[in-house]
Amino acid sequence: MLAISLTLAAQQQVSEIVKAELYHPGIIISMLILVLCYRHKKNQDLKRQYLQLQEEKNCNIELRGIRKTVVSSLKQQLDSPVRVLQGYARIFNDPAFRLPIEERSKRYMDIANAAHTIEVILEPVIVAYSHEGTSINNEQRKICQDSLRSSLVTLTAVSEMIVDDTTHQIPQEEYLKMRSEISQCAHHVASSVRELIELCLIDEETKMEMNDEICLNEFALATLNSYDMRNRELSVEFDTNIGHDTKILTNHNALQEILNCLLSNADKYATGGVVKMSCHHAPDGTYCISIINEGTAISPEYAESLFAPFVRIPEGSHTLGLGLTLARKLSDSMGYELICDAGCTEGVCFSVTRITC
Repeated sequence: MLAISLTLAAQQQVSEIVKAELYHPGIIISMLILVLCYRHKKNQDLKRQYLQLQEEKNCNIELRGIRKTVVSSLKQQLDSPVRVLQGYARIFNDPAFRLPIEERSKRYMDIANAAHTIEVILEPVIVAYSHEGTSINNEQRKICQDSLRSSLVTLTAVSEMIVDDTTHQIPQEEYLKMRSEISQCAHHVASSVRELIELCLIDEETKMEMNDEICLNEFALATLNSYDMRNRELSVEFDTNIGHDTKILTNHNALQEILNCLLSNADKYATGGVVKMSCHHAPDGTYCISIINEGTAISPEYAESLFAPFVRIPEGSHTLGLGLTLARKLSDSMGYELICDAGCTEGVCFSVTRITC
């Protein structure tokens, strides 16, 4: 704008000189040359700024590529210990499960070793997340570290106590309480680390490949049935009003992750009763998957904030508050829309919309 103003001012000066007949051809030519030189200089400046912006953009793309490579490597290293914790969290969550006494030492040493491996690799994961355009602040970074490390310390300490109990002096009732605590911590660490890793690998330009053909009802029901509800007071229910032969093209793993994140949210915050998953038609001709659980209704002004990272309900809880953030990002990358239905009267309802064939 400054360049245009100066150029117009110079042109106006030339015009006034001409009108006043106080000009000489040499003066006019000099003034025109001055204007042209000024314009050339500004054009060169704009060109340099453009090239600098392009260079910064290319540098950012390169850095994102490097970070994704690093995170992919960390994901491979964490895959085994996370699976170990997921497996034990699942079987220990079953009250009917009985672990033979002679196997206790090995099993709990497996858990302690897995927790130690994750703790060693944890800091680079948090650092990678803080550089993926998330604007993570020091308080949020502290939430990451404290929430995960407190669970890792508990996992390691309690597991080692059981391992050291070679003469089996721990009473059965106390042992079962310790096992339950290990199960909860293992589940928290495994799911939180997985969410952090997946968020690190997604940026605003990520677009998922949609090459998997699935039967929508069959897929949704299988995901619901395979989810391990931590809250044993909850029951699950499936409902649909679309044809059982309805097929869609999607990304199988990403859609399953979205539904698992929503089921996990219901598992944590449902006040009781039934968690219902439904597949239904949307008014625009697309399909929708909804997950509803009993609980306090979400007010419209608060609904969108639930998808921000590190939103924890209630405040001060030990969760990371990243599940809904991950579900929203995955939905966006697939061309879907994830919403919290603030008009739901049955409880709390999250819906994945704009699902097409």
